[in-house]
Parts: sequence; C-alpha cells; structure tokens
Amino acid sequence: MGMKGQIPVIEMITVTIILFVSFGIFFPERNFDNRWQEADIATKGRDALTTMDRVNSTSQYSADQGALDSFLNKTIPNSIIYWTTIEGTAQSNIVVACNCTTKQIGDLTNYIGRLKLNDREILLDIRPSALSPIQKSNVLIIWGVTDLGAYKTDILNYLADGNGVIGIADVTSPDAAYTEIFGVRTCTSIFGGASCTNSGSTEIDFRYTTNASKPAFLVQKYFFHLPIRNLANLSTFPLTVETKSPTGATMTCNNTQVFEGSLIFKSASARYWICNSTHIFMDTNNTVWPDVILRERDQFRVRDPSSGVSYNFSMSYIDAGGNRTYMSFKPSPLFRFNDTPFKPATVLLYPGDANIINDEKVVLHDGNYPNGRPIPVVTVNGSLTGKAMWSSDFISGSPGHDKRLLMASMVLAASKKRTVEPTIGDLRISGAVTPYISVVNRDMMEIYQFNLGLGYPF
Repeated sequence: MGMKGQIPVIEMITVTIILFVSFGIFFPERNFDNRWQEADIATKGRDALTTMDRVNSTSQYSADQGALDSFLNKTIPNSIIYWTTIEGTAQSNIVVACNCTTKQIGDLTNYIGRLKLNDREILLDIRPSALSPIQKSNVLIIWGVTDLGAYKTDILNYLADGNGVIGIADVTSPDAAYTEIFGVRTCTSIFGGASCTNSGSTEIDFRYTTNASKPAFLVQKYFFHLPIRNLANLSTFPLTVETKSPTGATMTCNNTQVFEGSLIFKSASARYWICNSTHIFMDTNNTVWPDVILRERDQFRVRDPSSGVSYNFSMSYIDAGGNRTYMSFKPSPLFRFNDTPFKPATVLLYPGDANIINDEKVVLHDGNYPNGRPIPVVTVNGSLTGKAMWSSDFISGSPGHDKRLLMASMVLAASKKRTVEPTIGDLRISGAVTPYISVVNRDMMEIYQFNLGLGYPF
C-alpha cells in the first residue's frame, strides 16, 4: 500500500482518539447512589403512624408495648427492626438512681414503683447508686444529709445532661456545694436572724400557681392529676349493707370474698372494697360501712377527721386483677398536708444566692417567716436542662398516700423527659425515625412527641 493509502487510515485513528478524549472531557462518567431502601423505610414509618392516627390508637400504642408489638408485627416485614421513644413527658420506664439504703429502695419501690397516667403504665426502676460515678438513670435521689463537696462536679454534669436530682434531707446548714446544686441557703444568711424564727403553720400548703412557666408548677400539676396506686388484701364484704351509687341506685355486692383496702391521708383512713372489676364500695365518712359505690373516673369526697375538711378524689382506675386501685387527689379544695411529722422546726432554709431571692421556687411551705416570706418544705432549682429539688425528709416512717403521691410527683417532674437511645440493646441499625405529636387528656393534659423508628441491622 502506498503512502497515500496510509494517511486516511492514520487520520481516521487520530480523529477517533480525539473523539473519545473529547467525550470523556465533556461527558464525564457519573455514578448515582441508590437510596430506595431509606426512602422505603421512611415511607413505611409514615404509613404506620398514619394508620395509628386514622384508627385513633396512637396514644394506646405509645403507652402499651404489647399492643404496639401486635400492630407492627402485622404491618411491617419481619426483617425490619422497630423501636419507639417519647419526648416531652415522663418516660414509661424511669430509672431512678438512689443514693440510699437497701430498705429505703424497698420502701420507695413499694410506695411509687408502679404508676399509671393517661392509661399509660409508668414503671420506676429504683437502683442503688454511688455519687461518683452516678448510675445511668433519668433522676437521682440523694436521701439523707450528705456532704456533696467531693461529688459536686459529677452531680452538676448529671444535671447538665438533662437529668433531675432530688435531695431528701433535714438540712440545717447546707454547705457551698449543696447550695450550688439545690439553690437553698440558711434563712439567716439571707434575711438575718430576726426574720428567721420558726413561726410555722399547723399545716403544709402548696404555693399554688396556674402559670406553667413557674418552677413549682409541674410538681403540683402531677400531684393533682397523677393517680397513686393502692393495694388491697383479701377480706370479707359486709353483705347486709346496701349502698347507693352516685346516680342514686341501690345495689349490694354479691361476692363474699373481696379485696379490701384503705385510702390513707392526714388523719383519714377511708376503707373500700373491690366488689368486681367495675365497682368499688367505699366508706367515705369513717363509719366502717360503705356508703358510696364508685366506678372508674367517678368523683368522691372523704372527710379528714383532724381538720373537718372534706377533700375531693377521683377513682381513676380499677385494676382488672382485683387487688389494685389508682386514686387521684383533686385541686378543689387545695390539699393541705399535716405539719407533723413533715419538717423539723430547726430546718429553716430559703431559695436564693447572694443576688437573687426567688419565692417562686418554693413548692410547699410551712407558714411564713416573721418577714412574710414562706418557710420552704419543698423547693425547685430549675434550669434549661435538669431540675434539682430539695425537700425535708417527709417520706420516712409510714407515709400515707398523700406523701407517697408527693414523692411520685417530684420524681416525675424532675426526671429527664426524653430517651437518648432506642431500647434495642447494642445492635447497630440503619433506618429512619418518624415523629408524631400526641395529645391525651384522660387524667391530665399531656402533649408529647411519639417517635417510631424503623431500620435494618448491619
């Protein structure tokens, strides 16, 4: 082949190479990630929550793990892992770290270990804890007079993480660390000795407020709405007694063996008999015979013999098992605790530092100092993260249901209101969380965020 025949071939090869290079420059290769799996997970989460909402069951599923399991096992594939958390209200499982004795842990578990609010079971897992390190938990209880100087940093870090701390102690001279944590000082260090003599009342009063932004609001809100559990023992019902229901109907309990218990507060001990899973026969006027029949959510009144005042209550829940009820105190008239035994006369504190004195941090008070300031019995030292509460040691001994309810209200008010990690152990997951704002108002108004997480293990 001659030279003239080779030139077109060389030119063709050159042009082809130039074209390939040009296409590579002007049309580079691009890779697109496939995120269909993530989109599918997010869609399934939204569909599940939408279905819960459409059948009006979101509150039930956020409160009842068994019902949620049954629903999700029918609606999502078995290969998908799910978990739930709630934010903005007390958790369904609250871990309570307690720097206290084994007996005190046992007493607290018996008094407040199981609660119920808006049809939601709330379990308090009360565990022993040192103050350094502090047991991983939602709230810490320090029971008894304790020198906190060596543990101040640990406790402040615990509060900064959004947890709560409750100090139960008849402290007469709080040191600098105690003051920094709980925000209380001796009255004389703030007002001087002349203004700090003990002129307490014969009863303990709430410093009642309807302003939700006030530090004391949340404790009193729980106290007047959270039902307290009451256990009953097997007994014999007085069959000869006929009792009238709130509607005026007369009926008798046909069971000879029933569970009998007592609602105990102040100097009152109101006996009741659980006739069945729907009816309670109750003695509200201390005659030892039932005078009223109650169903769930019925209101009733019980007279306190010591003061002559009748207080309002609600029969919030009757347990299907037959030996447990939940009753709540109502705010009208405002409940007043007996002064003795509640706070020793030598405990004369006040919330404040060198620059700020804050009456609004007082939740309960035992009358007033000579200068008109309330004598604190329970205080709140709130912050943007955790809450620190101090109270006199009112829970030792044999507390009635009023003091047990106060303790439960303090724990729920102080505890962290969100779950940081999903409760699926150490398993690593890849997925999506779908939030839902839930509103419920059976026992009290709760607005909280219910989070449903779906994902695949990897």
